[in-house]
Amino acid sequence: MKICLIAPRAEGIGGIAATVRQLKEKLAERGVDVELLTGGYISRKGLMNPTFALSAAIRIKKVKADIYHAHGGFSMFALSRAEGHKVMTLHGNWHKAIEFLHGKMAGKIAKKMENIYLKKVDILTVVSKSAAKEYEKFNPIYIPNGIDVEKFAKKAKSPIDLPPNSVLYVGRLSKEKGVDILVRAWKQVHTEVPNANLYIIGDGPLKNTLEKQANRGVSLVGLVPHDEIPNWLVNATLFVLPSVMETGMPMALLEAMAMKVPVIATKTGAIPEVIEQGETGIIIEPKSEKELKNAIIYALTHNMKPIAQKAYRKVKREYNINKIVDAYIQIYKNLLGENQ
Repeated sequence: MKICLIAPRAEGIGGIAATVRQLKEKLAERGVDVELLTGGYISRKGLMNPTFALSAAIRIKKVKADIYHAHGGFSMFALSRAEGHKVMTLHGNWHKAIEFLHGKMAGKIAKKMENIYLKKVDILTVVSKSAAKEYEKFNPIYIPNGIDVEKFAKKAKSPIDLPPNSVLYVGRLSKEKGVDILVRAWKQVHTEVPNANLYIIGDGPLKNTLEKQANRGVSLVGLVPHDEIPNWLVNATLFVLPSVMETGMPMALLEAMAMKVPVIATKTGAIPEVIEQGETGIIIEPKSEKELKNAIIYALTHNMKPIAQKAYRKVKREYNINKIVDAYIQIYKNLLGENQ
């Protein structure tokens, strides 16, 4: 069995990258021949995904595999040109994400592309239950993102010496992530908890704006290799994901929970599927500086360890990467008729 995994990227921070990276590694451990089709884009603001879509569509003709497994909406065009069984994984509601970032016209075009290309795949999988409802007409299979909890924790070989009340954000610096709202809310947090510090890990189009907005207690760390993220999480007091919009299941959230770091996140995308209010984290409305500020202050001034422990157990139980890989392998075997 040979699998070709198609994705814009498999390195760095990001849910698709983390998922593809883990899937490739776990499939190889089980003796599956895996080839990765990624990159090949122009490294310029706003051009990464569109140019990947075009370059991958050209390069895929040179890849010979039994099954082609694409991740993310921008991989659909390449997948349609593959000569073999086709599996498509959407990591959220793609056309809604495009509409949010680029406007209604772009969203309509993305939806038309979905209607054209998703009809050509053998199997569609989605990483959230909400996406399963959205794409119901394509008969999707729900397979969530997963994480190797023990292996991820063991990567914390050189822990960053963070002071008490250290709050961490990891992700893209863009408007859908709400990190600008977090920075604005931080001024009030710092007034109430003067020794609190916010560390923002990531890069993106809002970087310059955030540098201007950043006030006392805010550090823009920049990009950090994914393997080094556990070094930051291991001593963090709190993880915050203030997304205005998520259409899928954020890997950064699962990673924080896997490191037993208490989490605050917004009620969007698949986040409510992961966080149970007051049980496995704190969940708030998107775009609300007041709710965000109050939640952070509460978390920094109360014992959140029991909640973090419950979150850890939930991730280990429901988002175990080995179970996720088992599900994908079963799909591959079904397509190849190897279940006899």
